[in-house]
Amino acid sequence: MALSRLAQMGEIRRVGRGVYDRPKVHAILGELPADPAQVAEAIARTDGASLVPSGSLAANALGISTQVPAKLIFRTTGGTRRVKVGGSTIELRHSTPGRLRARDRTAATVFEALRSLGQNGVTPRVIEALRRRLSAKERAQIAKAAPDAPAWMHPHLRELANA
Repeated sequence: MALSRLAQMGEIRRVGRGVYDRPKVHAILGELPADPAQVAEAIARTDGASLVPSGSLAANALGISTQVPAKLIFRTTGGTRRVKVGGSTIELRHSTPGRLRARDRTAATVFEALRSLGQNGVTPRVIEALRRRLSAKERAQIAKAAPDAPAWMHPHLRELANA
């Protein structure tokens, strides 16, 4: 009831079932919509599930693709569901724990991005872009998580780690 009252007073807003946020107001644009990535993380947290951006969303977030995904799709160990946030829809797709077994979130995101590019789409230019984007510590974490990646990615991950 407390959350319901706060939402009625305008202190917080209901983004989805059981998900609330404090609205941010821009001087010119007015009230901004909730950040879809934060909403997806909040849902995964309440489910006790892992969450990783999927495919082109991961590639765009890492700067290895200029394609801006029309759909916000996340891989999760929780249930599959769609949540409307403002004018966009977040899709949480259930994946097997094996697909998301990388212990490090950055490594899992890199695996998803490379998976979306495909075996023939991972070029030296892509590896160089990742090398510039990721810190030495993150590259070391990816090297540790490499055994969790598909076999075809191993040479690319070794190349990324040996900078």
